[in-house]
Amino acid sequence: MRPLQILLVVLALIPAGVLAHDVYRWYETVQEKPNEPFTLSEIGFLWVTYDRSSHDSAVREVGKETWDETVRPIMRMPAVVVTAVPPLLVAVLMGVLWLFGGWPFNRLKGGAKVSKSDFAATAHRQKTFSYKRK
Repeated sequence: MRPLQILLVVLALIPAGVLAHDVYRWYETVQEKPNEPFTLSEIGFLWVTYDRSSHDSAVREVGKETWDETVRPIMRMPAVVVTAVPPLLVAVLMGVLWLFGGWPFNRLKGGAKVSKSDFAATAHRQKTFSYKRK
């Protein structure tokens, strides 16, 4: 279960960082314009602002027509929402795995720990050596 939990935490840091960015931009704006409302940044705005060359390269690779039809609506969504989708998907995956007892939640079987003899690799192993303590 550790790998999924670590993945969930790492993925949750991204929307937290985006939200922190938006709060910082709002705080800086309020210093100049006190009545400015809080707004969430669009994912496209962040991409164009901080790495325009990769944005332009992606538009060229995908094609302007395809970009306008499929990618542009996503780029207009708030960045917090777009970056929150992967951690939510991992959380849903963990819930489904827990519900059906799949990996990594299959360690427990009927409330008791699974013994080593339940695994196929160890079920047919015979003892070949035993220690006698004095």
